[in-house]
Amino acid sequence: MEYYDVIIIGGGIAGCGLAYNLKRIGYTGSVLMIEKNEIGFNEKYGTRTMFEEIINEYNFKPLKTFKGIKIGFDDEPFITIKTPVYLVEYKRACEQLFKKSNANYKMECVVDVKGDIIVTENNSYHSKYIIDCSGTSFFLRKKLKLALPFRYWVGDVSILRNNINIESDHIYYNYGDKHGYIEEINISPKYITHGYWQYVKNIDFSQIKPPEKTFYKKHLVNTQIIKKAKVIIPATPVLPLVYKKIAFFGDSFGIASSSTAYGTGPILDSSKILSIAIKKGDLKYFERVWCKKYFKSYFRSILSKYDGYHDLDSKFIQKLKKYPSFSKPAKRFFTINKGEDLLKLFKDPTHQIRMPKEVIKMFPKRKIIFLSIYYIYLKSKYLLMKLK
Repeated sequence: MEYYDVIIIGGGIAGCGLAYNLKRIGYTGSVLMIEKNEIGFNEKYGTRTMFEEIINEYNFKPLKTFKGIKIGFDDEPFITIKTPVYLVEYKRACEQLFKKSNANYKMECVVDVKGDIIVTENNSYHSKYIIDCSGTSFFLRKKLKLALPFRYWVGDVSILRNNINIESDHIYYNYGDKHGYIEEINISPKYITHGYWQYVKNIDFSQIKPPEKTFYKKHLVNTQIIKKAKVIIPATPVLPLVYKKIAFFGDSFGIASSSTAYGTGPILDSSKILSIAIKKGDLKYFERVWCKKYFKSYFRSILSKYDGYHDLDSKFIQKLKKYPSFSKPAKRFFTINKGEDLLKLFKDPTHQIRMPKEVIKMFPKRKIIFLSIYYIYLKSKYLLMKLK
């Protein structure tokens, strides 16, 4: 039986980012990564968007650089955020991080965990710390009967051949009437990545219901589909983040930003916190520091996406959709400054956008009552997680 100080289950961006940051902070213990596929294997969704800070810090090599982000309703943008956005190949980014680490690698499938012993289909390994980066399989959370994420982004994603020669210097995010719906479009010279995304309570792809007007229907109907995939991104962190000598990291506890569906930045930042906890020999440090930094913003975002009253959300959104001709409150809400606010939110999920008072008055009063009740329910839910 082989012994390692740290065993990471899963070779995605979470596991590889952790392995890299362990070396970067000078951790000298032995590290093993166990992944049933190749490092960075992701047959469903092969690219990620990243901002300049992440590109520079980790020296990733982008496939394409966009000039900014266009945000709109249905098929028309109304805000352009000018900032460099980079399209990065997911597998290459994971491989780059892993190669710069001191971790060993075994292509095996973990079938069981007994205390501090990890059992694969071929071998057994003894470890001081086990880090579950198994993603949406929730391998150890299910085995230990711990709480699972209770909100998800589910995506109907297509890789299209850019055979109609659409050029774009921007990434598009278009919102629809239904609360929590996003259409995402990334265009490169050869390929177009298109996704219909819905923020949902249960993993059910039938809940993805695009509006009548979409970017795809307006511009991409004649493109050739190369690959289609159903994608799941957990978007509600669940406690505990640490159970005895096990830490849950990445999608295994729902770390993707629930406010923007932008997960790479928070994941890599959180890997720094976890690597320090491992070096300190105190996994609980990870939970304490992560919750202090991120939990309030995640809780606020989950609360804002309460999905019980879409009709009320729709009425509110319909008012805002009439921008720029509707009213001064709507015009004030969608200003260049708000574009800067949205950019801050994309880069940092802890950033809070404060609506003008006029826009708050447009918000349905009954919705505020329902949200107050849901706030108490959500607080109780997390309290029970802590007590277990």
